[in-house]
Amino acid sequence: MNKCFSIIVFMFLLSFYCSGQNMQIDKLNRFLQTRFDSCIVYQSYSNWIYPQQFFIIGKNKANVLYYTYKPPLDDTTSISINNKYLRIHKPKISNDYWQQLIISNIWTTEHYIKRELKIKKDSLITTYSIFDGGEHDFYFITKDQIRRLYFYAPEFYNEHAPDKKLQNALKAIKLFRNIFKD
Repeated sequence: MNKCFSIIVFMFLLSFYCSGQNMQIDKLNRFLQTRFDSCIVYQSYSNWIYPQQFFIIGKNKANVLYYTYKPPLDDTTSISINNKYLRIHKPKISNDYWQQLIISNIWTTEHYIKRELKIKKDSLITTYSIFDGGEHDFYFITKDQIRRLYFYAPEFYNEHAPDKKLQNALKAIKLFRNIFKD
């Protein structure tokens, strides 16, 4: 009985954690939508990584600005530019990253989610699967819309079955990591 009660309490608390994460990105997206002409937001996570962090490239007319956002554990903090959660980032190398992300063809694809991949070679079927792979979200935010692209374990699946969609996503991931490396 005690074990069953513990599991119920754990599941109840987990539901608050999961819904809180969605509220954070919704709040961040609405904030960015009102302050920039357009933005690209990248987030990488897995069930092993916490706290989450968002990498943001915002554009107003010709100005391109870079930010990192680490949401607080509670959902009561308001978002403002250059507070302790949303910080300006200055890339070490000056480059037109915005243009590189726009022409990366990532926005011409849809979500890419696979939990299992079957490859037939010489009448032998090999199954590849992963259940704790990295998850990657991209948000393209304009004044009128917010578009989300989600990729599950793109490195793993591209290694076993190369795919142009995955390769474009991997290029964008690498670009974000280069921009925001310390």
